[in-house]
Amino acid sequence: MKNSYNYVLLGICSLIFVAIVTMGTYIYLESKDKEKNHEANATSIDEGNLNIEQKEKAERADSKEPQTQNNESVYDSMYKLSDEEIESTILLAKVNDYEKRFLINNIQKGETSVTKAYLQTPQYKIMEYSNTLYFCEKPVNLNIIKEEKGVLYPKDIISIKIGFENNSADSYNVELFQNNKKMQDKGLLFQFNKEYSIVVYNPLLLDLKQQGEIIITNKFDNNKKAKILVNFSDYSINNMIAFK
Repeated sequence: MKNSYNYVLLGICSLIFVAIVTMGTYIYLESKDKEKNHEANATSIDEGNLNIEQKEKAERADSKEPQTQNNESVYDSMYKLSDEEIESTILLAKVNDYEKRFLINNIQKGETSVTKAYLQTPQYKIMEYSNTLYFCEKPVNLNIIKEEKGVLYPKDIISIKIGFENNSADSYNVELFQNNKKMQDKGLLFQFNKEYSIVVYNPLLLDLKQQGEIIITNKFDNNKKAKILVNFSDYSINNMIAFK
């Protein structure tokens, strides 16, 4: 009986593990492909023949405004994790409700099937991966996370995960706006038989100190919309570790 249980557990763990790693790899490769296409089709401009994305990066690097420095500090608090912060994150993943730390609470659902939303930061991805390893009774430690860092949380990827009733994720468009400007996504995928949409963005091209407005629109009825407001700075490493 115990052997049968172990085989079942092993099978479940293998499926979950493959799903997480495959999804992470898919998001990473999809975003890279999209970047290559963007670079190949980028329009040249007069100022140094930089493409649009390169120009934005150059402008940020040259800017000395305090706001830019604040934006970098929010980014650093998410992506430049110390060994101690990673170890604390691994420990927090032991509970099965770890996702509640990353809930986006300001949701106006309207006449849509939206149920909830999460911000998938590097810490979220570490917890998701660690929780799976805990469940599968596999070892998880700092070295394991650092080995998988490139797939788990690439420096140019942040995701918004949105849940829908009745597996209807593919019936909705998801857009992110900041300062009334639509932010270009890097890719979209569905999870768990279209129960969730996961939209991928480049955090380096977002203003992490500013609130983002996520608009979710029914593809078959534009009047049916949901709005989600996200404050990226609320999901810094310190806020997540202190979360109760």
